[in-house]
Amino acid sequence: MHPSLLLYCRPGFEKECAQEITHHAAAADVPGYVKSKPDSGWLLYVPHEDTIARLQQQLHFADFVFPRQLVQRATLVENLPATNRAAPLADIAARFGLRFSCVWLETADTNEAKELSAFCRKFQPHMEKALRTRELLSDDPHAPRLHIFFIDSATAWVGITEPGNSAAWPMGIPRLKAVYGAPSRSAQKLAEALQVFLTPAEREERLHEGITGVDLGASPGGWTWVLVRHGLQVTAIDNGKLAPEVMASGQVEHLRAD
Repeated sequence: MHPSLLLYCRPGFEKECAQEITHHAAAADVPGYVKSKPDSGWLLYVPHEDTIARLQQQLHFADFVFPRQLVQRATLVENLPATNRAAPLADIAARFGLRFSCVWLETADTNEAKELSAFCRKFQPHMEKALRTRELLSDDPHAPRLHIFFIDSATAWVGITEPGNSAAWPMGIPRLKAVYGAPSRSAQKLAEALQVFLTPAEREERLHEGITGVDLGASPGGWTWVLVRHGLQVTAIDNGKLAPEVMASGQVEHLRAD
């Protein structure tokens, strides 16, 4: 099998993810086929020819909706020895001819795969040591990331992502700290959206003191609370009440209207 494109997705959305990558691959003139299983949380796009490099150049992660991550040049490693998994994985990593800013050990976002999470945490330092021994880790934060996606403890896909053309979180899932003190759980939704849909430069440009915002349908004030924490002056519009802790900031004008 040629090197493939490995895509992570939310379990149950494999079909939509497959349709999306098939469309983008056709636009890039890279014919191939999809391999997937329902509710697995991942799938492969396998080019008919060794054209994965062209696909890598043509795909832009920001253009996708359903894939959580696009791992390029994915290679399957099977029958990893229980006593020394790191060495063969590092050997595969060396074949890319690159140095990596980090290595992410990942699994599918399923209940079955969660059992591998503890294994990945324990295995992380051993994998990093093997990569350092081969001088494959770099201090350059802009260097590619190495991904090792475990199907089970003896089987993994090994591939890479470029920091500017991929999700910035392991498994493609933003892990946000609990928003303590927020008047509603919806605050977490906006906090995540700001991380996902705005680049770091856009967040720096738009979320600071001196900027104004409008929250339509604001009650009880969860989204307003998030904007206030970024320093914005907010006009909150809702017939309902806003939580006292939101109004206490002095940065909110509450308009009781539809």
